[in-house]
Amino acid sequence: IFDGDTPSYKRKEILSNPPDILITNPDMIHVHLMKRNPFKKIISGVRFVVLDEIHQYKGAFGSNVYFILRRLERIAGNFQIIGASATIANPKEFGEQLFGRSVTVVECERGRRGRIHFLMLYPQTISANLMIGRVAKLLTQHGYKVLIFANSHKTAELINLILRRLSVISYVHRAGLPERMRHRIEDAFKRGEIKALVATPTLELGVDIGDLDAVVSVIIGITRLIQRIGRAGRRGQESVAILALRNDDPISTYYLEKPEDYFKNIDPAFVDPSNEVIAYHQILAASIDSPLK
Repeated sequence: IFDGDTPSYKRKEILSNPPDILITNPDMIHVHLMKRNPFKKIISGVRFVVLDEIHQYKGAFGSNVYFILRRLERIAGNFQIIGASATIANPKEFGEQLFGRSVTVVECERGRRGRIHFLMLYPQTISANLMIGRVAKLLTQHGYKVLIFANSHKTAELINLILRRLSVISYVHRAGLPERMRHRIEDAFKRGEIKALVATPTLELGVDIGDLDAVVSVIIGITRLIQRIGRAGRRGQESVAILALRNDDPISTYYLEKPEDYFKNIDPAFVDPSNEVIAYHQILAASIDSPLK
């Protein structure tokens, strides 16, 4: 792994003995393409580029990634691009926009996981956060390991406070915490020492937190919810997924009456390679990578 959290001694090891597989991010590639250093030399020989969770590469971020891939192609020559996603409505169309080339879709109809029991809960007489706390306590009392998703630091801390007041041992996992603390919390949760964990989207993608029985999430679009509940049942066991609606929210009220519509709202992904503001800066960066003709 070579990213912003990689310590200097580890970076030296990677650069002196390049691995077969390098896990990094677009920011690192963007910065190092403009330099003359060993990292640029490593990525100049790349033959495969894998973009996991490609539905995240939309909007302005995706437009930047489009140009970074083009810039990498100038330096490394032709390479194969592979995109992966469990929640994208238009993989071929979006892949061709993002990659700038024709795309073949390889689709898996059924994944390896246990049955997920899905519940949509509406807080009729209490707040949504208190409802989440009570549901999480009930699940932990029945031996479930529970991951609770909030959309902001404030909400995560509030739900964690409610859980503590309900005598549930829980912790918060969010951006801004020291890396060592985040890893300590992840490991304790993986070992089962913590039965309830409240997270912002930091645990939505990519982090292995082991065997998980239940996911509770504040209301969010179905595309991202599928990512969140995909953390559960990965060992083949049956699991529980709960979407917590809000009683002060028109969208929640709508889904209370027509819950089936929630599952139809998978957003098509879109990226705009012709964004002039982004193109201006990316072409300047490309001229630093290697002179433009």
